[in-house]
Amino acid sequence: MQGRTILQQMSDKSLPRAFTEEEISAALQKTKPATAPGYDIHVEFLKNLGPKARTWLSKFLSRIMATHSIPKIKRKAKVIAVEKPGKDPSLAANYCPISLLSVCYKLLDRLALQRISPTVEGLLSPDHAGFRKGRSTCDQVAALTTFIENGFQQNLKTGTAFLDLTAAYDTVWHTGLLYELSKSGLLYKLSKSGSVPYRPQPHRPHEKTISVKKNNHIGHKKCTAI
Repeated sequence: MQGRTILQQMSDKSLPRAFTEEEISAALQKTKPATAPGYDIHVEFLKNLGPKARTWLSKFLSRIMATHSIPKIKRKAKVIAVEKPGKDPSLAANYCPISLLSVCYKLLDRLALQRISPTVEGLLSPDHAGFRKGRSTCDQVAALTTFIENGFQQNLKTGTAFLDLTAAYDTVWHTGLLYELSKSGLLYKLSKSGSVPYRPQPHRPHEKTISVKKNNHIGHKKCTAI
Protein backbone atom coordinates (compact mmCIF):
# COMPACT_ATOMS: atom_id res chain seq x y z
CA MET A 1 0.00 0.00 0.00
CA GLN A 2 2.82 2.41 0.85
CA GLY A 3 4.39 1.99 -2.57
CA ARG A 4 1.21 3.27 -4.19
CA THR A 5 0.75 6.43 -2.18
CA ILE A 6 2.36 9.84 -2.12
CA LEU A 7 5.46 10.13 -0.01
CA GLN A 8 5.03 13.67 1.18
CA GLN A 9 2.50 16.45 1.53
CA MET A 10 2.74 19.02 -1.21
CA SER A 11 1.47 22.59 -1.21
CA ASP A 12 -0.79 23.97 -3.92
CA LYS A 13 2.15 25.93 -5.36
CA SER A 14 4.06 22.68 -5.95
CA LEU A 15 1.26 21.05 -7.94
CA PRO A 16 2.01 20.37 -11.61
CA ARG A 17 0.62 22.88 -14.08
CA ALA A 18 -2.60 21.97 -15.89
CA PHE A 19 -2.36 19.95 -19.08
CA THR A 20 -2.84 21.93 -22.27
CA GLU A 21 -4.75 20.94 -25.37
CA GLU A 22 -1.44 20.87 -27.24
CA GLU A 23 -0.09 18.28 -24.79
CA ILE A 24 -3.26 16.22 -25.20
CA SER A 25 -2.96 16.32 -28.99
CA ALA A 26 0.74 15.37 -28.90
CA ALA A 27 0.07 12.43 -26.59
CA LEU A 28 -2.86 11.18 -28.68
CA GLN A 29 -0.76 11.41 -31.83
CA LYS A 30 1.79 9.02 -30.29
CA THR A 31 -0.93 6.59 -29.14
CA LYS A 32 -1.22 3.51 -31.32
CA PRO A 33 -4.62 3.04 -33.03
CA ALA A 34 -6.69 -0.15 -33.08
CA THR A 35 -5.50 -1.26 -29.63
CA ALA A 36 -7.70 -3.26 -27.28
CA PRO A 37 -9.22 -1.07 -24.54
CA GLY A 38 -9.98 -1.91 -20.92
CA TYR A 39 -13.39 -1.14 -19.44
CA ASP A 40 -13.74 2.23 -21.14
CA ILE A 41 -13.85 3.57 -24.71
CA HIS A 42 -11.62 2.79 -27.70
CA VAL A 43 -8.67 5.06 -28.40
CA GLU A 44 -10.21 6.09 -31.74
CA PHE A 45 -12.87 8.02 -29.84
CA LEU A 46 -10.21 10.16 -28.18
CA LYS A 47 -8.21 10.63 -31.37
CA ASN A 48 -11.28 12.07 -33.12
CA LEU A 49 -12.41 14.42 -30.34
CA GLY A 50 -13.25 17.99 -31.31
CA PRO A 51 -11.72 21.13 -29.75
CA LYS A 52 -14.34 21.47 -27.00
CA ALA A 53 -14.06 17.81 -26.01
CA ARG A 54 -10.25 18.03 -25.87
CA THR A 55 -10.54 21.09 -23.65
CA TRP A 56 -12.81 19.13 -21.29
CA LEU A 57 -10.41 16.16 -21.36
CA SER A 58 -7.44 18.35 -20.48
CA LYS A 59 -9.34 19.81 -17.50
CA PHE A 60 -10.47 16.34 -16.40
CA LEU A 61 -6.94 14.88 -16.42
CA SER A 62 -5.53 18.02 -14.77
CA ARG A 63 -8.09 17.69 -11.97
CA ILE A 64 -6.96 14.10 -11.38
CA MET A 65 -3.37 15.30 -10.96
CA ALA A 66 -4.42 18.13 -8.64
CA THR A 67 -6.71 16.04 -6.40
CA HIS A 68 -4.55 12.86 -6.52
CA SER A 69 -7.73 10.85 -7.03
CA ILE A 70 -8.33 8.56 -10.00
CA PRO A 71 -11.88 7.30 -10.71
CA LYS A 72 -12.27 3.68 -9.65
CA ILE A 73 -13.26 2.53 -13.15
CA LYS A 74 -9.99 3.94 -14.52
CA ARG A 75 -8.00 1.83 -12.06
CA LYS A 76 -9.54 -1.44 -13.22
CA ALA A 77 -7.86 -3.74 -15.73
CA LYS A 78 -9.43 -6.35 -17.96
CA VAL A 79 -7.20 -9.45 -17.70
CA ILE A 80 -7.12 -11.88 -20.62
CA ALA A 81 -5.24 -15.20 -20.51
CA VAL A 82 -3.39 -15.96 -23.75
CA GLU A 83 -2.25 -19.52 -24.34
CA LYS A 84 1.49 -19.98 -24.84
CA PRO A 85 2.19 -21.69 -28.20
CA GLY A 86 3.18 -25.33 -28.02
CA LYS A 87 2.22 -25.68 -24.35
CA ASP A 88 -0.33 -27.89 -22.60
CA PRO A 89 -3.56 -25.79 -22.50
CA SER A 90 -4.83 -27.72 -19.47
CA LEU A 91 -2.21 -26.11 -17.20
CA ALA A 92 -2.80 -22.59 -15.89
CA ALA A 93 0.96 -21.91 -15.86
CA ASN A 94 1.00 -22.19 -19.65
CA TYR A 95 -1.07 -19.05 -20.09
CA CYS A 96 0.26 -15.51 -20.25
CA PRO A 97 -2.02 -12.94 -18.57
CA ILE A 98 -2.41 -9.66 -20.43
CA SER A 99 -3.94 -6.67 -18.65
CA LEU A 100 -5.98 -4.28 -20.79
CA LEU A 101 -5.87 -0.89 -19.08
CA SER A 102 -8.16 2.10 -19.37
CA VAL A 103 -7.38 4.19 -22.46
CA CYS A 104 -7.82 7.42 -20.47
CA TYR A 105 -5.49 6.14 -17.77
CA LYS A 106 -2.82 5.25 -20.35
CA LEU A 107 -3.22 8.72 -21.84
CA LEU A 108 -2.58 10.22 -18.39
CA ASP A 109 0.54 8.04 -18.08
CA ARG A 110 1.82 9.30 -21.42
CA LEU A 111 1.18 12.93 -20.44
CA ALA A 112 3.13 12.48 -17.20
CA LEU A 113 5.92 10.75 -19.12
CA GLN A 114 6.15 13.68 -21.54
CA ARG A 115 6.54 16.03 -18.58
CA ILE A 116 9.28 14.14 -16.72
CA SER A 117 11.28 12.61 -19.61
CA PRO A 118 13.63 15.59 -20.16
CA THR A 119 14.54 15.67 -16.45
CA VAL A 120 14.89 11.89 -16.15
CA GLU A 121 17.26 11.74 -19.13
CA GLY A 122 19.61 14.04 -17.26
CA LEU A 123 19.55 11.82 -14.15
CA LEU A 124 20.16 8.45 -15.79
CA SER A 125 23.60 6.97 -16.26
CA PRO A 126 24.96 7.14 -19.83
CA ASP A 127 25.44 3.36 -19.61
CA HIS A 128 21.71 2.80 -19.03
CA ALA A 129 19.87 1.72 -22.20
CA GLY A 130 16.65 0.08 -21.00
CA PHE A 131 13.38 1.87 -21.80
CA ARG A 132 15.17 4.89 -23.25
CA LYS A 133 14.41 6.59 -26.54
CA GLY A 134 16.95 5.74 -29.22
CA ARG A 135 18.64 3.11 -27.03
CA SER A 136 18.32 -0.67 -27.03
CA THR A 137 20.06 -3.94 -26.20
CA CYS A 138 22.27 -3.38 -29.24
CA ASP A 139 23.96 -0.51 -27.37
CA GLN A 140 24.81 -2.82 -24.48
CA VAL A 141 26.09 -5.55 -26.79
CA ALA A 142 28.26 -3.04 -28.66
CA ALA A 143 29.67 -1.67 -25.38
CA LEU A 144 30.47 -5.17 -24.13
CA THR A 145 32.15 -6.31 -27.35
CA THR A 146 34.18 -3.08 -27.45
CA PHE A 147 35.33 -3.66 -23.87
CA ILE A 148 36.32 -7.25 -24.71
CA GLU A 149 38.16 -6.14 -27.84
CA ASN A 150 40.09 -3.47 -25.90
CA GLY A 151 41.11 -6.08 -23.34
CA PHE A 152 42.12 -8.50 -26.10
CA GLN A 153 44.46 -5.89 -27.54
CA GLN A 154 46.17 -5.67 -24.13
CA ASN A 155 46.30 -9.48 -23.67
CA LEU A 156 43.66 -9.28 -20.93
CA LYS A 157 40.79 -11.66 -20.29
CA THR A 158 37.26 -10.37 -19.70
CA GLY A 159 34.79 -12.06 -17.36
CA THR A 160 31.05 -11.33 -17.41
CA ALA A 161 28.13 -12.13 -15.12
CA PHE A 162 24.59 -12.19 -16.50
CA LEU A 163 21.78 -11.96 -13.95
CA ASP A 164 18.24 -12.98 -14.90
CA LEU A 165 15.87 -11.64 -12.25
CA THR A 166 12.56 -13.50 -11.99
CA ALA A 167 9.58 -11.13 -11.95
CA ALA A 168 11.97 -8.18 -11.69
CA TYR A 169 9.24 -5.60 -12.31
CA ASP A 170 6.97 -7.06 -9.63
CA THR A 171 9.73 -7.13 -7.01
CA VAL A 172 10.82 -3.49 -7.35
CA TRP A 173 11.23 -1.76 -3.98
CA HIS A 174 8.45 0.76 -4.56
CA THR A 175 9.00 2.72 -1.35
CA GLY A 176 12.65 3.34 -2.17
CA LEU A 177 11.83 4.19 -5.77
CA LEU A 178 9.21 6.77 -4.78
CA TYR A 179 11.57 8.18 -2.18
CA GLU A 180 14.23 8.77 -4.84
CA LEU A 181 11.62 10.37 -7.11
CA SER A 182 10.53 12.69 -4.31
CA LYS A 183 14.13 13.80 -3.72
CA SER A 184 14.60 14.61 -7.41
CA GLY A 185 11.39 16.67 -7.51
CA LEU A 186 9.72 14.39 -10.06
CA LEU A 187 6.97 13.05 -7.83
CA TYR A 188 3.59 14.50 -8.71
CA LYS A 189 0.75 14.68 -6.24
CA LEU A 190 -0.96 11.61 -7.61
CA SER A 191 -2.08 8.50 -5.79
CA LYS A 192 -3.35 5.45 -7.65
CA SER A 193 -4.98 4.08 -4.53
CA GLY A 194 -6.40 7.35 -3.21
CA SER A 195 -4.91 6.63 0.22
CA VAL A 196 -3.71 9.19 2.74
CA PRO A 197 -0.23 10.52 1.82
CA TYR A 198 2.68 9.71 4.12
CA ARG A 199 6.12 11.15 4.82
CA PRO A 200 9.12 9.78 2.89
CA GLN A 201 11.26 7.24 4.71
CA PRO A 202 15.07 7.21 4.56
CA HIS A 203 16.67 5.18 1.82
CA ARG A 204 17.55 1.88 3.49
CA PRO A 205 19.60 -0.77 1.62
CA HIS A 206 18.31 -4.30 2.12
CA GLU A 207 19.84 -7.73 1.68
CA LYS A 208 18.98 -10.08 -1.17
CA THR A 209 20.14 -13.64 -1.81
CA ILE A 210 21.05 -14.42 -5.43
CA SER A 211 21.93 -17.74 -7.06
CA VAL A 212 24.86 -17.85 -9.48
CA LYS A 213 25.60 -20.84 -11.72
CA LYS A 214 29.26 -21.56 -12.52
CA ASN A 215 30.57 -24.75 -14.12
CA ASN A 216 27.22 -26.48 -13.50
CA HIS A 217 27.40 -25.61 -9.80
CA ILE A 218 24.91 -23.23 -8.22
CA GLY A 219 26.10 -21.00 -5.41
CA HIS A 220 24.11 -18.67 -3.19
CA LYS A 221 25.43 -15.24 -2.26
CA LYS A 222 23.96 -12.50 -0.12
CA CYS A 223 24.30 -8.99 -1.48
CA THR A 224 23.09 -5.54 -0.54
CA ALA A 225 20.37 -4.17 -2.83
CA ILE A 226 20.09 -0.42 -3.20
